[in-house]
Amino acid sequence: MYGGDGELSHPPAGRGAEVIVISIGLGGCRLQGPKIPQQGETCGIKIDWRGREFEALGQVAWKGKDNTAGLKFTSVTDHSLETLRELCANLRLEPPAGTPAPF
Repeated sequence: MYGGDGELSHPPAGRGAEVIVISIGLGGCRLQGPKIPQQGETCGIKIDWRGREFEALGQVAWKGKDNTAGLKFTSVTDHSLETLRELCANLRLEPPAGTPAPF
């Protein structure tokens, strides 16, 4: 689980829109925000993490309730992939949906 701010860019819509990156992994992320493009559209995501920048292009894989969506990464530079790996290594792990957390 991540819960940080990000900027989503969608060229046909013009400038970027602020989003919350709810969770992130090596293959994509779950976003929340009012200006997420439609399912199947391509957009960019930018996240600043600990003074480092992660950028990727992705495709909106799904859209859900409460302005949430899944973005599947389609293009990530080596530099951004290194940043993403470090970010993911420092995240709190979230159990799969429907699985009770062991306490």
